This record gives sequence, structure tokens and C-alpha cells, in this order.
Amino acid sequence: MKITFLIRNAYGVGGTIKTTLHTANLLAERGHDITVASLWRHRKRPQFHVSENVRLFALMDLRDPAKGGEKLGRADRARASKPSKTLLDGVNAMKTEASSALIDRRLAEFLKRHEADVVVGTHAGINLLLSQAKKVRALRVGQEHMYYDQYKEPVKDEIRRVYPALDAFVVLTGLDADDYRSAVPELAEKLTVIPNSVDRNGHERREEDPPFVMAAGRLSPVKRYSHLIRAFAKIGAEFPEWRLRLYGNGRNREKLEDLAAETDVADRIDFMGAVSPIEAEWAKASLAVSTSKMESFGMSLIEAMAAGTPVVSTRVKYGPMDFIEDGHNGLLVEPGDIDALAERMAEAMRDSVLRKELSENGREVARRFEPEAVIHEHEALFRRLSAQRPRRSGSLAGLFGRA
Repeated sequence: MKITFLIRNAYGVGGTIKTTLHTANLLAERGHDITVASLWRHRKRPQFHVSENVRLFALMDLRDPAKGGEKLGRADRARASKPSKTLLDGVNAMKTEASSALIDRRLAEFLKRHEADVVVGTHAGINLLLSQAKKVRALRVGQEHMYYDQYKEPVKDEIRRVYPALDAFVVLTGLDADDYRSAVPELAEKLTVIPNSVDRNGHERREEDPPFVMAAGRLSPVKRYSHLIRAFAKIGAEFPEWRLRLYGNGRNREKLEDLAAETDVADRIDFMGAVSPIEAEWAKASLAVSTSKMESFGMSLIEAMAAGTPVVSTRVKYGPMDFIEDGHNGLLVEPGDIDALAERMAEAMRDSVLRKELSENGREVARRFEPEAVIHEHEALFRRLSAQRPRRSGSLAGLFGRA
């Protein structure tokens, strides 16, 4: 089956990029004809693994022409200076050339000429364009990698107006599916819940000595790593042998480094930078902590669980609350409560028996998200769509039979 994924930037780092390329690789391994069309690129090679059986290319190359990028003509320069139709109150907030009328035009032209059985959008801005695209024979599937309530009203208005034209819409959690059913009743019969997949961690679990608390993700305000630093500082005297390691880069790094330097545990807080793949690091940690203000899924927590690392997380709606049972496979704390966060971290840090129990039960949770289970859900969706709407592409049924 010919399946094409549309992604904003396959050459960057982030949860949507990682899981989209992962899914593409798995589908290619199962015999499907897979293309990943990146709206743009800014470096020579992608940061995550792309199978040799997956075709990857970009609709626009933002690199300097001397380094392989493209030199725009006058008409394209003019289009690149105009905003994208999807630049709605932050839904596609990128520098102009990466989110512009030129990108809109190139995507529309690509969809008209590209031969595929299914085209999958992976971002709200792409889904808005995909749902309105003309002369597209392929089945159109939108994927949500955030959640409905995250968007501001102008974006929600557009979602309600145009998403019903999609053939199917995939969300990560049941809670988000409920919100979409309520907000866009016309989508109710087209909604499917398919979580991100996370590989089984193949690294032998071997905690480092001294033990360390680990967090991984963008160093951005939404992750609230300042709360984690403050919580760790509060309990530092009780656990002098423990360290805190923060993996990732982002615009908040300098502020976080300054904050860490002001604490009494400054010499035990390490900024590790971005590490990919991250699986081996999870297997070394004694405790994983997520302090996010919001989560659409919580992939880093699932990755930690897959490694057998016990987790402490904020009790946020669209992720941890879907798969963490407090005291059984993880510990939950209300967002923003630094004192409670410190207490729950200390609870796990002082009790090796509790950490072992959380570890074992967390591994059971992670198995639900292993690729072999999740990839079948994608194929089942495509098979169902082909049976319901065979007129969109005469080759669908036959291709499904071979895949």
C-alpha cells in the first residue's frame, strides 16, 4: 500500500518527528510503500533513523545555497514573505520562510501530483491544508499530536469548519477523543485512538552509582524544569549521594543553569544536552520525573517505563492520567506544587522496594505501546477506510491484501 506522511520538519528533533519516522519505518518493514514528505529541511541529515526503504524528501530546503539549500526566484521570494494560511494564533508559529504562502503552495502542488493511497497529516496546520486540498484522490487522514484544548479559538473554529472533510482523524488518547467528539460531532464516526509506539528497551537495566534522577525533553517553559530543580534542591540534604540530570536543549537552558547555580546542590545538577538515542540513558537512571504543565501523550514517561525506570509525573490530563495509576506504576503530583513534588520524589528515592514495584508495573504498561501492537492499529484503520471508500483509489483493496 502507498502511504505518505506529511510532516513539518523531519530533520529536527521532537516527539512528533520521532514517532512519525518510527511508524513509517515499521510500515515499510511490513511491505508498504512509504514516503515521508517534509515541508522543509534545515540540515543535511535527519536526527532520527530513517529506514532505507522509506523515501524521505523536503518540499523546501532552508539551508544556505552553498550548503545544498535552494536559491529562490523572485516569485517564490515574494510568496515566502507572506504568511501561511494556517498561521492562526500560533498553530504554525515558525519563522516566515518555514511557514509561508510558499509552503502552502508547494504542499498543494505536491498533493495534486503525488500518487498515494493514503496521505497522513501530522500537525494541525498540515491537517487544515490537507482537509481543504483539491483534486486529491488519496484517502486523507489527520493525526493529532497535541490535543484539542491546547488550541486557541481561531484554530478551533477552523478545525470545526474543515476537519469533517477528512476521511479519518487519529488522536493519541481517549480523553482527547471525547473532547473532539463533543466539539466536532461530524468527526465522531471518523475518530480513532492510536497511541504513539515506543520500542522495547534493549539495554540491560543497570543503575549508575551514584544514583540519579533523570528528565528528558525540550528545555522550554512548558516542561517546568525549574520546578524540578527547586524540588531537588529541597531534598538535596537528605539524599547527598543523588544527582539530577536534565537531557535536552532549548531556549530555557541558560535560565535553568542560572537557577541551578543558585541552589545548594549546584554541583549535583548536570545539563547533558540532547542525546539520541536516549534509551541507554533511561536504563541507567534510578528515577524519572516529568514536571510538564501539559502533555499530549507523555512519550518520555513511556520510554522510561520501557527501561524499567520508576516514574514521578505531574497529574496532567492528556497523557500521564491515561496510563499512570498512582502508587501502582508511578507516582502522581498536582502540577505546580513544588513541595508535593519534592515529597513524592523523596518517597521513591528513600524506598528501593517501592522503586522496584513501580519499575515492574511500569514495564507492563510500556508493553501496551510496543510497535508490534500499535502498528496493527494503523493498518486496521487503513484497511477499514479502503473497505468503506474504495472509489477513492481502485488499488486499495488489492494492496491491502498483499501487505
